[in-house]
Amino acid sequence: MCFAPAYFPLKIEKAIKVEITDNNAIEKHKFELLRLLYSTLDAKVSIIEEMNTKYPDCSKKSIERLFKEISVREKKDGDERVVYHAT
Repeated sequence: MCFAPAYFPLKIEKAIKVEITDNNAIEKHKFELLRLLYSTLDAKVSIIEEMNTKYPDCSKKSIERLFKEISVREKKDGDERVVYHAT
């Protein structure tokens, strides 16, 4: 049995979408995140979304990581409800 040579593409090229983000970009905007933290009573997700729309060079993951490092959600004396406080 003889097989005829088959011609097919050996290389498949795909379009690759690459987002270039600066890993230390969030460090430049750390104080802006603190201002957002104290100026609002919104949920964590909405604070991260607002920060990401203001500064698109910062990734959501890096914003969330920094948010977890610098804040705690608790009710202190004199507070009417649970809010975020800087650690």
